[in-house]
Amino acid sequence: MFELIEIEKIEIYECEETKVYDLEVEDEHSYIANDFVVHNCGCLSSSNTGIHKPMASLVNDTYFIKKKLEDEKKYEKLPYIIADGGIRGYRDIIKAIALGADYVMIGSVFAKMAESAAPKQEIDGETYATFYGMASREGQIAMNGQKTKTSEGVKKLLKVEYTMEGWTKNFTDYLRSAMSYLGTNTLDEVREKAILLVNSQNAVNVVNK
Repeated sequence: MFELIEIEKIEIYECEETKVYDLEVEDEHSYIANDFVVHNCGCLSSSNTGIHKPMASLVNDTYFIKKKLEDEKKYEKLPYIIADGGIRGYRDIIKAIALGADYVMIGSVFAKMAESAAPKQEIDGETYATFYGMASREGQIAMNGQKTKTSEGVKKLLKVEYTMEGWTKNFTDYLRSAMSYLGTNTLDEVREKAILLVNSQNAVNVVNK
């Protein structure tokens, strides 16, 4: 199901200074880029603007819209759905896939791998990685040499906890277990059987171990 591919070489190309455009659609702020649904609002924007929709509901609602369009057969190709935000571990990825995501962004998960390219430092005998989003102050400076707009991301120190090989093996095992509990053989079947439920805090605490 998963295969680790070794990087053969890294090449750095110099390019001329050019403009980067921030595209948005009036009122909606969403658009399609390379067959992916893209949205400009996230990170600190949600807490500071007060405009937010929980990731689970957003992915699931978008999935059903996509399914409806598939049934109508009006379009030859439909965009992919990427879950991005609040993904912290195995179960979050599995739930995102079950709710309709085609792909899941897991930057913080990768940052905690021993092989990650994130800057690392030793604190009290433990290794920590510096993690930040591209819209954060640090990300803007890394890309542009200076802060260019209001920061929309955060900077964190994450403890390095695992290797890529170990994490991948664990995720494969947990995903297979989840699929067996659901009685499914494919990810499409997982999405078809998933049901979004709103739980009480007590129910959440049972699995937050």
